Amino acid sequence: MRKLKAKKLSPIGWVVLAVILLFLTIMSYYILGFYFKVKDVRVPDVSNKTTSDAAVLLKESGLKAEIDFESHHMEIPMGLVIDQNPSGGSIVKKNRTVKLNVSLGPEKNKIPDLLGLPLRDAKIEIENSGFILYPEVEFVFNSKVPKGCIFQQSPRPDTIMEVGKEVRVVASKGSKPVQKPKP
Repeated sequence: MRKLKAKKLSPIGWVVLAVILLFLTIMSYYILGFYFKVKDVRVPDVSNKTTSDAAVLLKESGLKAEIDFESHHMEIPMGLVIDQNPSGGSIVKKNRTVKLNVSLGPEKNKIPDLLGLPLRDAKIEIENSGFILYPEVEFVFNSKVPKGCIFQQSPRPDTIMEVGKEVRVVASKGSKPVQKPKP
């Protein structure tokens, strides 16, 4: 049997091979770039829009909407977008997902029952529940409630109210002093 000898490539052959490889590389870059090129789009600002309106606006711009998280907000009503990432006005690639932070509205809590509590304890209860004690506490004589304890509150106990609102209380001054008759 005869052994085949490998032929060596001449210098001109190497140059031709290099030119062909370079040509194929450049052509594949342009061909693949044409198929995979994604357009840039401007992200619309969807703050203060409903999630459905935000999704429509983003879709019209060639983007996707995703609710990233929901949080309470004192000023933005429930169901509206608080903020977004990427922000409105940014330039991004088409088909990118825009993450939305959606409002749950103001946080609400139940007003604690403060009746009978000493003023100091009532203040702690109110603050632990997320409310604020109205700074001008009214003190009134009341023989049925010990001095310094709460006997009226507004809003009433167990009322559901937005956190951060004020609660008014009336505290007892104790029994009204009895005046002795003058001789």
